[in-house]
Amino acid sequence: MSLRSTLVALALVAAACSSVTEANAPTTLPTAVTTTMPITTVETAVTTTLPAVPASTHPASDALDEALATWAETNAPMGVAAIITSGDETVWQSGAGDPAASVDGLFEVGSITKTLVAITALRLAEEGRIDLDAPIVGYAESVAPSPTTTLRQLLNHTSGLVDPEVEPSLESLLDLTRIYTPQELVETTLEAVGTLAPGRYRYSNSGYWLAGATLAEAGDAPLEVLIREMVLDPLGLEDTFLAWAEPVPRPLVPGYVAFTADGGELPLGTSIIPAMVTGAWSAGGVVSTASDIAALFNSLFGGTLLEPASLAELLELPDGSSYGLGIERRTADGNDAWGHNGVIAGYRSSAIHDPDTGLTVVVLSNRLRADFDTEPIASQLLATAADR
Repeated sequence: MSLRSTLVALALVAAACSSVTEANAPTTLPTAVTTTMPITTVETAVTTTLPAVPASTHPASDALDEALATWAETNAPMGVAAIITSGDETVWQSGAGDPAASVDGLFEVGSITKTLVAITALRLAEEGRIDLDAPIVGYAESVAPSPTTTLRQLLNHTSGLVDPEVEPSLESLLDLTRIYTPQELVETTLEAVGTLAPGRYRYSNSGYWLAGATLAEAGDAPLEVLIREMVLDPLGLEDTFLAWAEPVPRPLVPGYVAFTADGGELPLGTSIIPAMVTGAWSAGGVVSTASDIAALFNSLFGGTLLEPASLAELLELPDGSSYGLGIERRTADGNDAWGHNGVIAGYRSSAIHDPDTGLTVVVLSNRLRADFDTEPIASQLLATAADR
């Protein structure tokens, strides 16, 4: 399914999604894999997970501000929040656009969810609760696409599963008026998704659906509980949620999606579209803030989240691939860096960590369009901050 087809389908059914409210949202899902709670829009105090340091503490703050403002103006109408951290210190943060977004504003972060899922898997492995190289059939027989599929293969996209975004048989997932259960996603994957020989890298959201279900079975708890227990609570990340499975305490930064040839925008509002986040689930259903994502990457590479051997596993690349476990090696201004991008209706995001400088940059935006990406500005900000 192409991005354009997805956007057109979104435009056709988005109006119907506006009728989904707290009153008719279910409180449970009919599956043993997880439970669902309705979202809320109650205004609560914003939790800041990194010290709020004035932007002027970084020598290049003026250049950083100008770069972000120029980029936001070029890609208007949209809002963007950006933050650069070094260890536990916020060295620069800013928002731009119309209206400008905050680093504590809630965005859907799309596939950055995969980083959280992979870290959760490694933390469970550290506790001896799961073996990444054991066939998943031993943990969740009904989830395994083959008797030999392992969790590591699912997490580094070498299981042979085809990405549902390009699998025509999964067009039914574009019914945005529905709420999808993890069980439905697993069944859809096993019944309709094509497979290739394992070992070849092929990015697959369906693989992360199966990974999420496997973790829930092996960890004997819903995935959102495991993510919170293994990652979010130890780091004090109180503004990150697996959406719809957990209540989201305040409105999102309003999302926009381009769906017409002349560049027309469809406003998605500040409420979560349930079919989008439940259809993405463990592949892309997380809501978070720039502050929380930066704290996550700082802790990951700072050695406070994973044991050294586990971090090495996370960064291990299969032959011919630049993708480890829920994270990708990329080039930032000519230097090796690690990170992940996120794409979901109404939002694009990028998180990059540079091991050479110890800097992490996170850019979250509230616009989805085929010719629009956050990674270039994230790389530019990182290079400016590193004085390269």
